[in-house]
Amino acid sequence: MVEEATPGLHAKFNVLVAEDNRMNQKVIKFLLEKQGADCTFAKNGLEAVELYKILDFDMIFMDIYMPDMDGYEATREIIKTKKYQQHKTPIIAVSASAFEEDIESAKQAGANEFLAKPLELPKLKELLDKYAL
Repeated sequence: MVEEATPGLHAKFNVLVAEDNRMNQKVIKFLLEKQGADCTFAKNGLEAVELYKILDFDMIFMDIYMPDMDGYEATREIIKTKKYQQHKTPIIAVSASAFEEDIESAKQAGANEFLAKPLELPKLKELLDKYAL
């Protein structure tokens, strides 16, 4: 079956991607932009929290293992903000470590979903369809 070349999202869809690994940034950027999303990158949890406070995003992809502030803590900090209380921006925890304890910790921190690396396009599309309102 041939993959659809047209973007899956109809309106402008802004995504915050918290990811410290350059290669992973390139991969997720390619996959998200192919679906019609605009990406803004944070290289750690501290940056992600600050960017969330000043810019508007429709979804957040949060790597759970990053320097300075990990994704669990960044997720908890974002959820504490007044902006999150108003908008309930979906947060997708992302990690190559997809053990049950990682998934459970991400949910306890407040993540809506967990996406394992390497990212699978069908699962990514499913999440975008689910949360791209």
